[in-house]
Amino acid sequence: MRIEEFLDRHGLEKDPFANAEEAQGDDVLLRLYQNKTFQYGHPEWPKFCGHPPGNQSSIVFGLKGSGKTAMRLALQEAIERHNQANPNDRTLLVPYDDFNAFLSNWQAQVLRESGKTAPRNERSWSSNDGISFRDHWTLAHHLDAIMAQITSALMESTRQASDPAAWEEHVRYDLLFLAAIYLTERTLDYRRAIRSLYSHLFTRGRRRRNAMRRMTGNVASLGVYPLYRRFHSSAVSRRVRRLIQVVEHDPSLLRWALNHIPPRYLDAQPLLGEQVSPLNESARFETLEKLLRVARAAGFARVAVVIDKVDEPTMVSGDYERMADFVLPLWNNKVLQTSGIHLKMLLPAQLYDRVRKGDSRLLNMARLDKANIIYPLTWSGEHLYEMLSERAAVCLKPGAGDTFDLQQLFDAGVTRDSLIQELAKMKLPRHAAKFLHRCLCEAATSILPGDIENGELPTVPSRVFYRLSERFEAEMDQYARDMQEF
Repeated sequence: MRIEEFLDRHGLEKDPFANAEEAQGDDVLLRLYQNKTFQYGHPEWPKFCGHPPGNQSSIVFGLKGSGKTAMRLALQEAIERHNQANPNDRTLLVPYDDFNAFLSNWQAQVLRESGKTAPRNERSWSSNDGISFRDHWTLAHHLDAIMAQITSALMESTRQASDPAAWEEHVRYDLLFLAAIYLTERTLDYRRAIRSLYSHLFTRGRRRRNAMRRMTGNVASLGVYPLYRRFHSSAVSRRVRRLIQVVEHDPSLLRWALNHIPPRYLDAQPLLGEQVSPLNESARFETLEKLLRVARAAGFARVAVVIDKVDEPTMVSGDYERMADFVLPLWNNKVLQTSGIHLKMLLPAQLYDRVRKGDSRLLNMARLDKANIIYPLTWSGEHLYEMLSERAAVCLKPGAGDTFDLQQLFDAGVTRDSLIQELAKMKLPRHAAKFLHRCLCEAATSILPGDIENGELPTVPSRVFYRLSERFEAEMDQYARDMQEF
């Protein structure tokens, strides 16, 4: 029997378990999230999601296939629904998961300051050049990268805001300043973005008055004022490029953008103080407060930053020691407890012991008792049974009902309790879905034409179920041993 016929007899349009290994491309999971009554089935979900969605920081440690990406997608869906239902209490969701550009800029800056050149192979860079995440990557770098991501998200929101020109003047200049120093677009895109933002933040009349004021100053100073502005913006530009190492700045474009901002405003910025170093954290926290003030003006009560894919940057290349050194600065109680911004970290389970055994000073600063840690991210048999049944339910053909009981796929020799017991051994959604997919494929292959009468439901025989479960258990043991080797 073809598996399509097997599924059709059960009222299923497709195999609910065939594409469950990667949540990002899992159309069954996306259909689940579109169901307004769907709730993420893990008992730790409320701790990760927060109330309202996106509130409170949390840290998840899970193996590949444990459902971290699915958690992220569920959070995104929950925030979208909350924002639609509560326009005065919205959450701004910001991803912080594409690190390569930030790390590449940082690497170039650190090597330039040390008088070295970038290596051909990033894997040799950390060990051979005496420059490592542990010694050179700090919380200040993370904060700059995060603020760059939030700034980009806020600029998009500003384009959709009803009247940003009505915001308080210092808030408008805050966003313009943050865009100038953190925007990562280059050349025409950067210039176009700044111009567009300026026109949204300031009315045409206000822009004309600003232009007239500059012109009057030029005339009254006999041409000295424009020279002063150029000198001032050049000095600020050099300071910005020295301080912010994770963003690449074009000097001429940065000067041009800063010319839209009054010198008195720039001189009052904590981040631009002459004594501020590239690693200064307090100036970053003050700048972060400005950014959160802009977010509130744009109608967001809070900002949720999802930190994911820390194993993917080229300079990390799956090395867990480097991952730990890269992530460790974020374990800081001040940033984890800063009002208005909430970090949602999705980390490999292998980092848990490495991070906990890290620098004792940093760990004391982290206050792990307040970090809302979820470790390990595993599933009980009951929760897997319920989740997999929900996957099957969204694959039902129209008119076939709204619910599906997983046990109906198996013969009488496989009870609900025995199925739950076997799923409990698997612990991870990826393993459980892969196991059920194998059961369906082998059962369908073993059924010959004429074995099943019309109207009779084909099922997975108990002998197939137990044989595959024994084989799969051996595979999972090998998988666990492989994970311990890292």
